[in-house]
Amino acid sequence: MQERNAQDAERFRLLVESVKDYAIFLLDVDGRVSSWNVGAERIKGYRADEIIGQHFSRFYPPETAGRCAEELEIAAREGRFEDEGWRVRKHGSRFWANAIISRILGRDGNLVGFAKVTRDLTHRRALDEERIARAALEQSLAEQKKIDELREQLIGIVGHDLRSPLSSVVVGAELMLKRGMLHDADAKVTARIARSAERMAKIISQLLDFTRSRLGGGMRVEPRETDLAEICAQVIAEVETVHPDRALSFEADSDVRGVWDRERLAQVVSNLVGNAIAHGKADGAVSVVLRDEGDSVTLFVHNEGPAIPAEVLPAIFEPFHRQARRTSRNNDGLGLGLFICRELVAAHGGEISVQSTDGAGTTFTVRLPRTA
Repeated sequence: MQERNAQDAERFRLLVESVKDYAIFLLDVDGRVSSWNVGAERIKGYRADEIIGQHFSRFYPPETAGRCAEELEIAAREGRFEDEGWRVRKHGSRFWANAIISRILGRDGNLVGFAKVTRDLTHRRALDEERIARAALEQSLAEQKKIDELREQLIGIVGHDLRSPLSSVVVGAELMLKRGMLHDADAKVTARIARSAERMAKIISQLLDFTRSRLGGGMRVEPRETDLAEICAQVIAEVETVHPDRALSFEADSDVRGVWDRERLAQVVSNLVGNAIAHGKADGAVSVVLRDEGDSVTLFVHNEGPAIPAEVLPAIFEPFHRQARRTSRNNDGLGLGLFICRELVAAHGGEISVQSTDGAGTTFTVRLPRTA
């Protein structure tokens, strides 16, 4: 029987020593290491001859090493102690561990030492932290999306409700000017009111377009056979009326017709030309060029002046983005003009881009397939 017990004890010792995934070792009643297995060497980095006889507090970081005595007291009193926390390897690197300390009693019931089993859970902890972080990010994105939708709905409602009374202001001011019954000073004030109301109407129109784009699945267009040269000529004539001191040039190939939404493309051209006047050199020319490229037509709107800052370019077509150029004379807008241009061009199946340097100035390029 004794021989069999000895054989069982030897097999158990060999089993413990051969386990690689767990650090299994014994401590004496004072907490000094008295045995060491292969798993302990792999996880903690010490060979048996380096660690046996050393206190197990060596495996703890300085900020928690003082708890070792308390852990042994709990294990001695209650039979076991379990904890998760940071531990330190031989060369100073830390790992996240699950550790169980179990008391060992002799035949007489007295404490003779402790058995300690440690698992390296660093990888599992990293996965848990990644999962928690991903869940927090998804929740944050969902909340932000809800906030954005509510904001955009509010913008749409406010814009829609302001349009009617503002139209009354514009019509009333224009009617007073047409009658010609105002004194010069009153006529100037009324004209200023009309211009301001028109500017506000443009802003409201942009807000409504923005809301439709974000909440309605994109800009709606009603394509019909139209001539882009006629659209550009009409827009340029309107701009020249408002800015008689600015030099605008227009050049077009013979065939620049296509199936597009006339009003929407007029909006694109107006935004781009207005943008060129607002941000180009005060005495610089603005050119509009149309090119026939077979299955598509390309529009170029160019202005002279300092370049758009490089850090601004990547986001220039994003909503509520306002350009900041040294020559800018008009920052009254919401920063929706170029965003709306991009959305309207995309609704026609086209593309819009910009190139800007100090030497060459700024050119916006719109490529439109002949059929939207």
